[in-house]
Amino acid sequence: MFLESENHWIVIDTPDSQQSLNFITAQGFDYFWWYTNTPLADSLSVSPLWVKVPSNKVEEILTRFSSSAVFASQLNDEQFEDYIKTLVLMLSPTHKPYVVRFYNPKYLQYWFADLTTERQETLLGPIIRIGWKQNGAVHTIENHHPSSFENSKTIAWFQLNEVEWDLLKIAYKK
Repeated sequence: MFLESENHWIVIDTPDSQQSLNFITAQGFDYFWWYTNTPLADSLSVSPLWVKVPSNKVEEILTRFSSSAVFASQLNDEQFEDYIKTLVLMLSPTHKPYVVRFYNPKYLQYWFADLTTERQETLLGPIIRIGWKQNGAVHTIENHHPSSFENSKTIAWFQLNEVEWDLLKIAYKK
């Protein structure tokens, strides 16, 4: 699942993101704060942390930060950061921007996995796969048609339709 030829980025959500920083820097891993240089920059203290992890360390880090997910891609570091920052906000069916923690294992299982394959591929874009651990098992969602990276997307470009919005509300209650 974690191929050496791919780049692996693990998202560590708040409150673990702030607490993990000493461990991450001690390991020498590259990282960035998701909210930096976005409309949420004033909320940096609650920003998720994206950490680039070598393929042989992914499972160890997923075990250590159990509410995290790993994103695999062929993108270079700058391209990955540029792309993932476009997803910091998503639009509701009424065009209102929301933070959607789609990478959280609960949302991956109860929301993202229930989206149509086409919508999953649209959202993932150049991301090849998302993986996470839940109840000791590794789960994945594959993007069988990753798109090439285009730096033309803006923040909050992904708009949820009514069905996706309803699925999100159901997942939130779980």
